Amino acid sequence: MTDNVINFQDIQKDLEKTRYNLSSLTFEEATALTTEQLANNLIIISNTLEKIIDVIKTLKDNDVAIQEQLIQLGDKVEVLENDMEVLL
Repeated sequence: MTDNVINFQDIQKDLEKTRYNLSSLTFEEATALTTEQLANNLIIISNTLEKIIDVIKTLKDNDVAIQEQLIQLGDKVEVLENDMEVLL
């Protein structure tokens, strides 16, 4: 799961960089972008989408394990709540 957190941070960083690069341009600058510059921005967006798809696939592949961990966590919370009631 740590890998997924890192991937989400990378994804966010790439998107913010691309958005900043594009949003800081004036209309004249944006229309004057070369095909290469536009292609580079599209590559960044494409790579970002691939990362998002990989993270979603990983989450989907780990669906059952995640559900089991959530159930175990819920059980632990219930035990802690019961322990707190006993202490009070």
